[in-house]
Amino acid sequence: MKNLGFPLVRLNAPKAYLSDLYHRLMVMPWRWFILLCLLFFLLINLFFAALYSLSPQGLAPVETTYWQNFFFSVQTFTTVGYGALSPQNYFTGFISSIEAFTGVFSTALMTGLMFSKYSRPTAKILFADKILLTSMHGKKSIVARLANTRANRIMNADLSLTMLIDEKTPEGVSIRRFYDLPLVRPRTPIFALGLLVTHEVAPGSVLDHLIANQQSDIELLVSMEGHDETLGQTIYATKMYRYEEINFGGRFADILKRLPDGTRVLDFEPFHKIVDVKL
Repeated sequence: MKNLGFPLVRLNAPKAYLSDLYHRLMVMPWRWFILLCLLFFLLINLFFAALYSLSPQGLAPVETTYWQNFFFSVQTFTTVGYGALSPQNYFTGFISSIEAFTGVFSTALMTGLMFSKYSRPTAKILFADKILLTSMHGKKSIVARLANTRANRIMNADLSLTMLIDEKTPEGVSIRRFYDLPLVRPRTPIFALGLLVTHEVAPGSVLDHLIANQQSDIELLVSMEGHDETLGQTIYATKMYRYEEINFGGRFADILKRLPDGTRVLDFEPFHKIVDVKL
């Protein structure tokens, strides 16, 4: 699953389509959400048009066609009501009343869903393609780079780095172990430009041992949580790095420059570039 940041296939998961429908709609891409709303709109009007067709002269003194009934259904559903057609008996009046209620109810639901989906707090945090195992201030370190691509500030950003590794207990049970790796600076009061997340690898530590033995199932999870001053809400961003995405040695190319007048320039073009240096 793409939103988790690492490959995942779910098998035999409990079916909860209706009970979890709200969450599914919230995480659904906009193009599919709009298409689903359009499909619902068409199907519901096709259905009511078929009901109106059960009474051939129920909307006018003369017999109406199916598509005339369809467009009358659209007018009733959206409460537009052009007035060209109107219910002529109790049956079509009853059906149009049900459709009017369905239209108002559906419009309220769609409006609420669209507002909730549009107003969801999101973070536009860019993570470097690679994570480095390099020398930082004379010490072997894990270094990740991230940047805020929006022209705003994230206040009191909390950073974390977690190592995931498959292990076996003494009883032979396979488990996924999480190791929290302490950072040189786990918190920054203002996150507006680029940022380096640094963990100093202690000699003989679990991470040092696993890297030395080229443990290929290592995964490193970089997380950021902060308060977006524009949205006024807490936002989150994560990035998972697999073993093959660890670059041994090197440093990230400079992306922050200062002009003679003191203006800072954040250049994203070399954001993912790594300059080779010896570890």
